Amino acid sequence: MFYGYDFTHFRLSDVKRMDQDIKKFVFIWTEFCQEHITEKTLRSWLEKDEVTFNLYPTLTLNKTLNSENLGWVTPYTISKDSIQSYIDEYQITEKQGVGFVVIVECFDNASKRASGYFTFFDIATKQFLMADYVSSRDKNSYNRVIDWGIALELAFKKYSTVYKDKKKLYTE
Repeated sequence: MFYGYDFTHFRLSDVKRMDQDIKKFVFIWTEFCQEHITEKTLRSWLEKDEVTFNLYPTLTLNKTLNSENLGWVTPYTISKDSIQSYIDEYQITEKQGVGFVVIVECFDNASKRASGYFTFFDIATKQFLMADYVSSRDKNSYNRVIDWGIALELAFKKYSTVYKDKKKLYTE
């Protein structure tokens, strides 16, 4: 079950955007990813027969964001030790299976980096199972807000390679 993009602990490190409505951007980026990373795409990237989307839990939490807290002057990091507490906040209706969420950490304009934790958890217990940190840099100029949506999609593509490599190690 893919729960989408958790921006509740995210920061945009971009001085020129500090006084803008960054919360609005979060939904632009999420929508961009929904258009470009579909259930079919994710099934292929994760080599799964079935992937279902339920973005409601993260969208609901993202609606509580305050733009004043999202702008940051310097690069921002999240501690991996905090992930369990983030998962505990999800209001999910499913009773079993494996949940997957992208906990978006930072978009850093100076280094042109998008970063976050690609996280799996047990749905029944909400117990954190695995999180892989991905930091992705590309050649975009980031002059437009949508460019960060592209950066997030590219980070996801990078993660799909990490995931496949780990899966191969586990199956060997």
